[in-house]
Amino acid sequence: MTIPRLFVAGILVSGALLASHAQVPQLIHYQGRILTAGTNFHGAGQFKFALVNGSGTVSFWSNDGSSAGGGEPTAAVSLGVSNGLYAVLLGDTSLGGMSVAIPATVFTNSDVRLRVWFNDGVTGFQRLSPDQRIAAVGYAFMAANVPDGVITSNKLAAGAVTTAKIADGAITAAKLASNSVTSVQLGDSITLGDPSTVSGQLDIYRTGAGTPALSLAGSNSRLSAYGSSDGLERLRLYGPSWGELMLYDNIGNDLTVDLRANNDGGGSLYLYHSNNSARAYLTASSTAGDLQLLTTNGTVRARLYGGSTGSYLSLYTANGSSGLYLDGDDGGAGSIAARNTNGSDRVFIDGQGNNGGGQINVYTGDGQYAAILYGDVNGGAQMYLYNTNGGLRLWLDGYGSSGGGQVLLYANDGSQTINLQGDSGGGGLIEVKNTNGSTRALLDGQGSYGGGDLYLYDSDGTQTVYLQAAYGSSLGAWMQLRQADGSTGVEIFAENYANDGGLISVKNAAGAERLELDGDDGDGAAAIRLRNTNGTTTITLDASVGGNGRITTQELQITGGSDLSEQFDVNSSGQPVQPGMVVCIDPARPGQLVPSSTPYDRAVAGVISGAGGLNTGLLMGQAGTKADGKHPVALTGRVYCLADASTGPIQPGDLLTTSATPGHAMKVTDPTRAQGAILGKAMTGLPTGRGLVLVLVSLQ
Repeated sequence: MTIPRLFVAGILVSGALLASHAQVPQLIHYQGRILTAGTNFHGAGQFKFALVNGSGTVSFWSNDGSSAGGGEPTAAVSLGVSNGLYAVLLGDTSLGGMSVAIPATVFTNSDVRLRVWFNDGVTGFQRLSPDQRIAAVGYAFMAANVPDGVITSNKLAAGAVTTAKIADGAITAAKLASNSVTSVQLGDSITLGDPSTVSGQLDIYRTGAGTPALSLAGSNSRLSAYGSSDGLERLRLYGPSWGELMLYDNIGNDLTVDLRANNDGGGSLYLYHSNNSARAYLTASSTAGDLQLLTTNGTVRARLYGGSTGSYLSLYTANGSSGLYLDGDDGGAGSIAARNTNGSDRVFIDGQGNNGGGQINVYTGDGQYAAILYGDVNGGAQMYLYNTNGGLRLWLDGYGSSGGGQVLLYANDGSQTINLQGDSGGGGLIEVKNTNGSTRALLDGQGSYGGGDLYLYDSDGTQTVYLQAAYGSSLGAWMQLRQADGSTGVEIFAENYANDGGLISVKNAAGAERLELDGDDGDGAAAIRLRNTNGTTTITLDASVGGNGRITTQELQITGGSDLSEQFDVNSSGQPVQPGMVVCIDPARPGQLVPSSTPYDRAVAGVISGAGGLNTGLLMGQAGTKADGKHPVALTGRVYCLADASTGPIQPGDLLTTSATPGHAMKVTDPTRAQGAILGKAMTGLPTGRGLVLVLVSLQ
């Protein structure tokens, strides 16, 4: 490819055709020639353009604005090439791919060069070299003849126009284009008016009312801002004596904010409602700062005051009395007072109370103490609670007995009834007293052998209950119940010795043991021992003697019944089994019985116990064997039985045997047949018929 050449003459001709007063277009006309393999290229080609510095390392402009450091732009511009020649207006944003106009600031650089990339559709984009330097164009000659109004703010460098560069009165409004002078074109110092004779004033217009939007007046050192629609003053900043800022609302143009730099020796801020009533004051005098918040009627509802001797905050109730008062220096420390509607303290918090600690006082409705909390009393906090009469009812001490916490409770008459200590010799303690102040219950968390102890006292102060959680260093609990004279009545051991069971020892009036209940008699089973007046064991109940329970005593008296019975199963063949029924041995079922049904039956076994209101006195049997059953059968003793007097009247003393009536006995009338079939002797009579007869069972 050949290197394109910049046709300057063509650019100059383009400029000469413009009117003398035309604006300089942001375009550069460029023509070039493309050869491929020594032949003029013909057809559509893809181009990319960039304006760079002389070394090609800085990009000033590119056709899509993407070039940096002299690099290739992203977008391409499609141009037609005729016999090797093409032309383009650089910066013409109407062309596809040409999205950025050429800014005039590019040519503030002394050496600007054009860099071109070309793609013939076959070999891809290649950069053409060398870069072509941009020379002067026809528009540059326009600078020698500047018509009126041509120089605008964009043509003046910042700070270029100063008073030294302009003759007095030389520039009037007619010489300046509209909006041509902005802050960028003005110097750092502008003087309006004459310092000795004339007050300067600057009015800036842009309101619907035709009045200034901003007005700067030197006569009264005032800056005013006006409403955009009504032209009324909305802001005033002035300082003839001291600085002051005033803000107005847009409702009635009323003053709502007034900020002053000097009021009673300091600054102040006043906030007003739209009806001109004050809502807040903030003042800073030579001695203190003061902030006050007011209601709609002008009454103060909150005040924050910072004086030389301390600050305070006061919040007021609806009736104007102080409801909450915070004092930054009340005797050297802060305090807070919460008050009722009458202005009387009901809660008072003092940062410098007893012993230099904090303090809180709470009062009742009539001004009595209800509660006092001290932050430091003898090294710990304390709290007192009072009743409505001012009597102390609860006392809490953070550093009580032995350095632990302590709580004291008082009865209605003021006597101390409960004492709780967090450390009484290393453990907690609870002491409960009666109305006379005498101890009636004491619970010690650090008692004997390191366990807890409980003491209970009777009405005269005698200790009657003593409970230890540890009876020894490795033993369980122990409790002692004492009589009114202090002697032991009952002792209860969780274990009498190591790995032993529990034990209860009941004493007589003299304190000697008379009853012992042992949960482990050395074999893992329980035992009960009763002792006589000499201390000798006379009755022993052992739950396990060879695996069986045993009662050992010299004499056994039974008062609940009058016969000795054993338990049997009775086969009645559908006949109801009832107490008083005479039964015989069942030959078909070993160990079982049947109701009697044959006179003089030598298999007679006894009478079913329980008839006539007489209970069994002693019942024997062995569960799970043939010596067991559902019915108690009297083998000896007194028992009522069913009897039949049809064979002869029964008189007391008569021998009884079985009869033909099932389950009934009858009077023996044939002694020879009765041998081996005697049931017993009648103790009551039965003249006729059937009924119950009391019989002394003695099988013969």
